[in-house]
Amino acid sequence: MRNNIYIFILSMMSYLTSAQTFIYNGLIEYECRTNNHKLMKEESPEWFESSKDRIPKYSIVFNNLIFDTCRTLYYPGKEPEQKPPFWGDEGIPDDYIFSDLSKHIYVGQKEVFDQTFLIQDSTKNIKWKLTQETRDIAGFECKKATTIIMDSVFIIAYYTDKIICNGGPLSVNGLPGMILGMVVPRIHSTWFAIKVTPQIIAEDKKLIAPKKGKKATNLELSVKLRETFKEWGKSYIISFML
Repeated sequence: MRNNIYIFILSMMSYLTSAQTFIYNGLIEYECRTNNHKLMKEESPEWFESSKDRIPKYSIVFNNLIFDTCRTLYYPGKEPEQKPPFWGDEGIPDDYIFSDLSKHIYVGQKEVFDQTFLIQDSTKNIKWKLTQETRDIAGFECKKATTIIMDSVFIIAYYTDKIICNGGPLSVNGLPGMILGMVVPRIHSTWFAIKVTPQIIAEDKKLIAPKKGKKATNLELSVKLRETFKEWGKSYIISFML
């Protein structure tokens, strides 16, 4: 009898220790890095050659993601040391992206130059190819997965199943855990978590959808972007649509 009790206690301790390794609510800080030289050389080679000395090779911005088990809100983080080029005098757009992954609801507040759009649509249905390759990101062992969206945009993602939410930066989602790292070669950009802080989201106030902007769908935003950029800026269209 004593042996059975001893085994039961050990089993419960093991279970509790295991349970404590999972994160159900929290804040993730991402560093988002873009290679401006590669991007502009592809978009406008002649302009790039005449302007490359005035453009920093890399731009870095920071974004935060707060989450619970099924909802995420992605929004601007701390100010970068150097403002990225091409954003104008007002600085980096204040984009907010809310996802309710259990209800397949997506709401994105996005600035396109001087106009703010409120995109209300379904969350992306992304088909991933899982691998066993791993990488350590922000102290978590993450597995690699790949996919293609928008017909031709290749994405590499690294996710951890220790965070119980299948979300990620921007509107990218659908893996068996949180995406802590993402690479989009087409736009020469990466997103990698630099810090994960477990915390309870107080009173549910932060995890709500944005409300500012002209209402539109992703399709309507895509049409607007193509009209705006026309012959150049395909990479920027992809960035706005992620």
